[in-house]
Amino acid sequence: MSMKRGATSNFQPGSWQELLHDVYVGTLTGACHFPYFVKTWTVEYLVLPLLHLTRLSSVVLPSPQDSVVGGSDDARMEARELKVVGIGFGRTGTYSL
Repeated sequence: MSMKRGATSNFQPGSWQELLHDVYVGTLTGACHFPYFVKTWTVEYLVLPLLHLTRLSSVVLPSPQDSVVGGSDDARMEARELKVVGIGFGRTGTYSL
């Protein structure tokens, strides 16, 4: 369901149709998030601990520090520093970098 379709539906404010539409859209959104939560939980609590126990984590998931080969300490430090590319304010007054 696209945002355009949901935004152009004309229900009477407070009607049963509006309520059912909101429940349907909320249920659909929650159902679509469920596979993401299952995948994230499986990776975090099953796959990664198993890789650490078998010492395969360094083979399967190389650390970012391993990708910086050679060079001075300054070059390695620059690779880990946070660079601010923009500043903005959200609708709710949130501040982000």
